[in-house]
Amino acid sequence: HHLPEHGPCPPPYDGPMTFYPSPEDRAYLKGLKSSPYAIFAPIAGTPERTIPPQLQSRILRSLMEHGIRPVLVGKSLYGRPTAPGSLDLIDKLSVPGTIEAVRQATVVIAAHSSVLHMAWFAKRPVFLLYPKWVKDVFDKHGPVGYFFGVNQPTTEHMEFPAFTADRLNRWVGRMI
Repeated sequence: HHLPEHGPCPPPYDGPMTFYPSPEDRAYLKGLKSSPYAIFAPIAGTPERTIPPQLQSRILRSLMEHGIRPVLVGKSLYGRPTAPGSLDLIDKLSVPGTIEAVRQATVVIAAHSSVLHMAWFAKRPVFLLYPKWVKDVFDKHGPVGYFFGVNQPTTEHMEFPAFTADRLNRWVGRMI
């Protein structure tokens, strides 16, 4: 699963950071600020951390029902979600472009992945879904290392089987 049981992880940096999205990134991101949008990053670095496809479609449907445009980011390593009305930027943005998209987002829905950490560093509201073994590590060690943002008041987190559209809808309602 690629996460250490418990190991050294630098403390979160809380200072200003500057990133430089490419001209291509800026073209993709142009106009996103004009209406609320949700970064949706369901694909993680391993298949077991990737949000299952049946949950992906329920999440996309819920966002659209709230009038929040899903912006899909990340890599297509283990699938590619689709939804009418979404903006598919999977495999298109650079890391600085993804960071900028996350910074501007109304909310972020993510698997346990690098996009999650971008969102926590950017202090964006996060809805996090993960497999049981991630919860086991969290229960054992608490909000340390890779889980540094889990106790932020705008973070909602759960194992995949605990997901319900109602829970997502309540969280989105509080965040917008």
